[in-house]
Amino acid sequence: MKRPLLSRSLIGLALGALVSTNAAGFDYKHLSGAACQPQIGAQAGDFERFPHSILNVSGVGRTVICPIVRDSALPGDMDIGVTVTRGVRCTFSSMSPSGDPTPNSPFAPTSTEAVDVDRENQFFFLPGNVTVFDGYYALQCTLPPGTEVFRFVAGEAAETGSN
Repeated sequence: MKRPLLSRSLIGLALGALVSTNAAGFDYKHLSGAACQPQIGAQAGDFERFPHSILNVSGVGRTVICPIVRDSALPGDMDIGVTVTRGVRCTFSSMSPSGDPTPNSPFAPTSTEAVDVDRENQFFFLPGNVTVFDGYYALQCTLPPGTEVFRFVAGEAAETGSN
């Protein structure tokens, strides 16, 4: 009996998944600014969410927390970037499992780069010795009125692969 072509392809993919392709490198996670949450829950009405961002629609500055998705792998260096309206100020925090900040946390951006007339990227680079393996990370951004967090990207230098 002849097997359909699709069946052969699926068998090939299944066998390929069994082969380990571990390598060291940055494993990046990209998230929309819509994933950020108001720091103070009662201020949720002061924000508009869009598929690409979170916007402060109030007449005063407001703060959001943007959770960073991380792996369970023992990370090395961290490479984080956030795209915001100019005037937004962000910091990066590395927290222990119990919620205590690591020494010197939060961290200010190590550099910024203009994206266009009203947007910029803020970058954070942290060596592995200042982050915690079993903790968690977050960005905290203070948005003046009418400003947005568009997206954020976080990468851990760790061994990555298919298993």
